[in-house]
Amino acid sequence: MTSKFCRVWANNTGMIKTEDRVVRFGLKGSSDILGIYKGVFLGIEVKTGDATQSKDQKIFQRMLDMRGGVYVLCTDRNVEQ
Repeated sequence: MTSKFCRVWANNTGMIKTEDRVVRFGLKGSSDILGIYKGVFLGIEVKTGDATQSKDQKIFQRMLDMRGGVYVLCTDRNVEQ
């Protein structure tokens, strides 16, 4: 999504195994969606079902909070079907 004041993008993290090595990508614990809104860094973590934040995700959240960023934890627990 892009607008005059906002830009967000999917943040893929994980690993892939090849025949001879393992390749890791992305910052462990970083949010599913990253962005910038009016100069403020955003981290949006999306959880479904009973999923909860990992230890690394909580560390990433604290890092953003301490540096003036905004962290949003979105769940489907309060959404009516």
